[in-house]
Amino acid sequence: MDIEERKKLEAQGIVFHYDRERRLENQPRIKAMYEKQENLPKGFFNVLKAAPGGKFLIITIIMLMAVIVLLGIFNRTGEDKISGVPVSITAFSFEDQVYTTLKFEAAENVNPGAITAEIAVMDSQSAIIDKKVYEQAYTGEELLIRVIFTDFDITRVVAVVKFNGEEKTIHTPVSK
Repeated sequence: MDIEERKKLEAQGIVFHYDRERRLENQPRIKAMYEKQENLPKGFFNVLKAAPGGKFLIITIIMLMAVIVLLGIFNRTGEDKISGVPVSITAFSFEDQVYTTLKFEAAENVNPGAITAEIAVMDSQSAIIDKKVYEQAYTGEELLIRVIFTDFDITRVVAVVKFNGEEKTIHTPVSK
C-alpha cells in the first residue's frame, strides 16, 4: 500500500495505528533496504563474509574439506608394499560366508621367495573368530590367495604377511 491509498482510506474513517514512515525515520539502513537503495551481498560466500561469524565458518568449512580430502588420499586400508611388492586385501560377505582375497601384484626386480600369510577374521568387538595360515611361492608374477570363512558375524579381516624377512599387517572391513 502506498501513501496515496493510505490517505484515501484515512479519509473514509479507517484508522491506522501502525505508521511505517515514522518507524523507519530512526532506521536509515532498514529504510534503504525497503527502498532497494542498499546493495545486499549476493551469493553464498559473500553473505557469509558479510555476517559477523561468517569468516570463521568459511575457515571451518575449508579446514573440514581439507581433512576429508587428506584422509581419503592417505588413509587407504587394505593396501601396502612388502619388499617392493604391492599387496592388497579385499573381503566381501555373501550369504553366511566371507570371501577374502589377498593379492600380490606382479613386480620386477624382486627376489622370488616364500610368502607366509596369516589371515584372521574378527567380529565387531575385535575378537578373533578364525585364523588360517598359507604359504605360497612368489616368483614375481601376480599371486592370489583366496580364502572362504563361514560365519556371519565377521566384520574385519586382518592379514599378517611375511616375505623376504619383512613383515606387514594389512586389514580391511568386510563389505556387505
